[in-house]
Amino acid sequence: MLLVGFLICRRTTRNRSKHQPGTPAVRVAALAAVGCTAYSADTSWRFAADYLDMSGTTERIAMFAAAELALFATALLARQNLHGPKQAPGLPGTLTWVITAVQVIPAYAESGVVGGTVRAFVGPIMAALLWHQAMGIELRIRTPEGASHSVLARVGREARERLLSRLGIAARDRDASQITRDRATRKAVALASHLAE
Repeated sequence: MLLVGFLICRRTTRNRSKHQPGTPAVRVAALAAVGCTAYSADTSWRFAADYLDMSGTTERIAMFAAAELALFATALLARQNLHGPKQAPGLPGTLTWVITAVQVIPAYAESGVVGGTVRAFVGPIMAALLWHQAMGIELRIRTPEGASHSVLARVGREARERLLSRLGIAARDRDASQITRDRATRKAVALASHLAE
């Protein structure tokens, strides 16, 4: 895993050195991602013995590594898609987060609520986030004006805009005083209309 992390960090650094000056940060993120993946692998190793009745070492190695390798593979595929014609992580990017969510289950099964939260956060969640950052998969970092066009992203944006509109803060490029004045104007118009009736 250390070798793979080093190779990805080196390749990412070479490809992105023109765009982002913080190459030591990429190296540290890749190293941290390897550590968090190992942390997640430890949880999977224990879960395989305690809950899946896998007593043989070979069987446990083959099975516990599957989720870790799948997470890493989907992150690599998402990176490949991001550099492809569509310039978006696509299905592999979504699968990265699905695998991460499933890996949270063994963390809670092994260590309960408090320990499971620590295992889940430091293990699969941080591994996915750090691999995402180290490999440059995050669309907003690569193209700050870019936006995902997946169904989930569009539904999320629409829900957010409707909520902000309902709260009266949906208009962009306006400060709080302008929003307050507009609300007061609307109330005054409504009150004048009511008094005129």
